[in-house]
Amino acid sequence: MKREDTERSPFVCISSMAIVELREIFRSHPFRIFVPTAALVVLFAPSLVLFAFDLKQAMMAQVGLSTALVFAVLLSLVAGSKSLARDRETGLRDLLFARSLSSFDWVIGKWLGICGAMIFSILVLGGAHLLFTAFRGVPAPGYGPLLAALAVAATEGMLAAALDVLFSSFLRQGPAFVASLLVLLSGHAAALLPAGGAVGLVQFVLPRAAGLNLAAEASFGPFTAGLWLTALLHGTLYTAFLLALAIPLARGKP
Repeated sequence: MKREDTERSPFVCISSMAIVELREIFRSHPFRIFVPTAALVVLFAPSLVLFAFDLKQAMMAQVGLSTALVFAVLLSLVAGSKSLARDRETGLRDLLFARSLSSFDWVIGKWLGICGAMIFSILVLGGAHLLFTAFRGVPAPGYGPLLAALAVAATEGMLAAALDVLFSSFLRQGPAFVASLLVLLSGHAAALLPAGGAVGLVQFVLPRAAGLNLAAEASFGPFTAGLWLTALLHGTLYTAFLLALAIPLARGKP
């Protein structure tokens, strides 16, 4: 009896779900093509500015960081949009629920598996970028801001995965991907608008990801520690909010 309780504990269920999801993503053809291609882009995209006259090193760093950020978010969206939707449409979700798996275990396990693949891509892309900058010369702010910007990129990837998990808990793969992408793009667009009134409310509701701003600060300076901490805190709280919404929705009808 104790063995059965251990096997059905939330920790074991979530871990098992996350490992299965991570393996599925690693085995998928899009992932095997996606990460090596993104690494090549991170390495070669900064070379486009090698002949710039001013701030060449900083421009290379910004292009590399921005590329790592964009690819990490896209990987989360692509992997997340089909994860829950696939289980709903094939009936696997109902089978798992019939075997005493809770919606909390299902959603959190799926999200952790997607985040695991995304963080792996950040390590690969960030490592490639840091190797490139070390070879070409590190811009004035140094390695600290570069690492902080990559940490924020990972946070944005986690937020994107949570957003996709939320939409794919009741939408099909395509609509879930489009809805998540539109919300993220709207958040970035709203962050560019002057705050105040209705705009301030929209900026509060939408995810105000600051990764691209930090990529520029990490490359050109000055690096604002407050913006970095605010981005991490906002991304973490927003991710928790999205997951809290997705858990009850996961019990809905496919």
